[in-house]
Amino acid sequence: MKKRILILTGVVLLYVACKTIDEPVEQLLPVSVENNTLEQIPPPDQMTIHETPEEDVFDPELITPEVYNTTKRDIQQLIKELNGIIQSRNYKAWVSYLGRTYFEEINSQDFLRRVSESSFLKSKNVVLSSINDYFTHVVVPSRANSRVDDIEFVTQKRVKAFTITANGQRLRLYELEDFGDGWKIVN
Repeated sequence: MKKRILILTGVVLLYVACKTIDEPVEQLLPVSVENNTLEQIPPPDQMTIHETPEEDVFDPELITPEVYNTTKRDIQQLIKELNGIIQSRNYKAWVSYLGRTYFEEINSQDFLRRVSESSFLKSKNVVLSSINDYFTHVVVPSRANSRVDDIEFVTQKRVKAFTITANGQRLRLYELEDFGDGWKIVN
């Protein structure tokens, strides 16, 4: 009987010791030191995040047939111009059609290393060391005779250009964005 009382007392004491306190606990806020002043940083749920204004949600079905056809013609013309530039191996002109972020991406050593690992380039013992190498060994052989058969709007000012193979397969050629001064390759 004494054992039962001891066990029961132990359980009650354990319960009381582990019971959580229902009183609010003051939350410690992180502190930022900026310009030699201390400033409390509010918790994440109270922070105002400054971002670029959100664009309205894009619905591709709102693109009119006129806008689609005009944009497709513009993109087809652009690709014809690019084909001529690529066929003539005019690196400087080709670079002028690249969006800034895309240029930086394909000019990175990490990107060039990854592309150099492709079976196509490995079979030719080509190692890319510059964006000019990428143009010469990747773009020229693969994009000199591109044809745009279809486009797909990503946003109002961004489209994907596709070619359709003889067996009906859609292959993405480029992703392009209109920056106001013309279409640029962005991916």
